[in-house]
Amino acid sequence: METPAGTMARAAEGLAASLALIDELGAEGLRPWWWLARVRLGPAGEAAHSHEQALRAFGNIGAHALVERYRAPSAAMRAG
Repeated sequence: METPAGTMARAAEGLAASLALIDELGAEGLRPWWWLARVRLGPAGEAAHSHEQALRAFGNIGAHALVERYRAPSAAMRAG
């Protein structure tokens, strides 16, 4: 059975790999979703920053309805 530390290490690897793919493909439509995944799976102390980056990324691609939907930090944590 995997330890919590091992699970978090695998999550960090997955986030890094998915970000590299987004960057390589130029898939900006996926970037806000990556930031929301980072809210859940990234370092706990960086969740608020990741949430703000997700809102900014949604705005950058013109997804203003999603900016409103995810405006509250608790909404980002519940959504999925």
